[in-house]
Amino acid sequence: MLYKILKLLIKPVHRLFYKKIIVEGKENIPDGGVIFTPNHQNALMDAMAIITTSGRNPYFLARADMFTKAFYRVVLRLLRVIPVYRKSDGTQSLDRNKEVFSRASRLLTRNKSLAIFPEAGHNDKNRLQALRKGFVRVGFQAEEYANFETSIAIVPVGVFYTDFTRFNEELHVRYGKPVYLQHHKELYQKNPQKAYNVVKSTVAKRIIPMMINIKNQQYYYTFERIVTIYNERLLPSLGIGKKTRQNLFRARQKVVYLLNLVLEKTPDVFENIRLKVDDYYNDMERLGYDDRSIREALNRKKNLPLNTLLLILTAPVYAYGFIHNILPYIIPRAIAKKGGDVHFISTYKFAYGVVFFTIFYTAEILGMSGLIDGWWLVVYGLSLPVTGLIAYHWNNIRQKLLRQYRLQKAQKNQSGELYELLAKRQQVVEALDKAVEPYF
Repeated sequence: MLYKILKLLIKPVHRLFYKKIIVEGKENIPDGGVIFTPNHQNALMDAMAIITTSGRNPYFLARADMFTKAFYRVVLRLLRVIPVYRKSDGTQSLDRNKEVFSRASRLLTRNKSLAIFPEAGHNDKNRLQALRKGFVRVGFQAEEYANFETSIAIVPVGVFYTDFTRFNEELHVRYGKPVYLQHHKELYQKNPQKAYNVVKSTVAKRIIPMMINIKNQQYYYTFERIVTIYNERLLPSLGIGKKTRQNLFRARQKVVYLLNLVLEKTPDVFENIRLKVDDYYNDMERLGYDDRSIREALNRKKNLPLNTLLLILTAPVYAYGFIHNILPYIIPRAIAKKGGDVHFISTYKFAYGVVFFTIFYTAEILGMSGLIDGWWLVVYGLSLPVTGLIAYHWNNIRQKLLRQYRLQKAQKNQSGELYELLAKRQQVVEALDKAVEPYF
């Protein structure tokens, strides 16, 4: 009951944390015992993605060292996370895994759902790591308990963030076709290890099409940078429809596919592009820009005076929202910055944000209760998160407008470092156009 109440409260907050949440493939989630197997990049936020989008109430298996801090121990237990022990936790702790796996298997036989991160570790890169056998072992153990009379399914899940460390980004969650363990009964009974490997391979093959998977380690960051620069440019060439978030995701996948071909077939061409990209990024970072901000500024040059006027007129709303929200906004960011582990940045922001915004909003409402009451107090309370979001977006728009004015000035004067930066970006785009053309 407590879990359902917590889920009911957290779901809208989780939705507010992201600019957009895209969910595809929910029809692939069957009834009965299910093991969700998502790729793992973003600590507890990956778990939240499954909790809030799957329509199920899953239990999670996660490494035991996450339970060392009291705050996380409480949060993890509320979220139905069950600790799994590793060699680094001590050989005596490993013996406790028998009960952990037994409990997980019993949950499946009672038609409950589990979520197990099959990579058995975080990965801050858009790349699927080798899958471990734990999730398959739990599933087959459950089937054995039920004499293979249940229909336990492993549902592959692809999770993607446009930037997994930042607030107000996109979250994509895709559920793939289930893998039913009953179909591997005979193989498992003859050769369990082979059955594990077959299921692992099948699940991996179904996760990869639902995520961005940059396999190349040597040029990983070059690939990632080119995906950022080129995915919108490539979209019209794919003939897959309008500029939707789903189609931009598919364009990102296509960029990775094409880059692999260019690297394999014409490595000298790829090297030339890599040098251009590095030169562009070095100058861009030195000038304090990022490619997304440049792209947005280039695409939104219209109505600058009107947008500037609207910004000025709404400045009082920004000031109100800023004053009431700045402290609970910056404190979680400061904690996340000191956390050290990049995988937990969003988790820190989300968890501590819930705590500090609750504390500050409660204090502000109590403080105002001596001055106003009734519906006015309700209106005041509702105004706090609403104007906080307005203030956040107002400041983003202000920064975008400033970039647009600077870019407009650079293009008009056709001189200066910023103008040279735009020229370098165009050279990268033209080189990519020429490089990928043979593969369409």
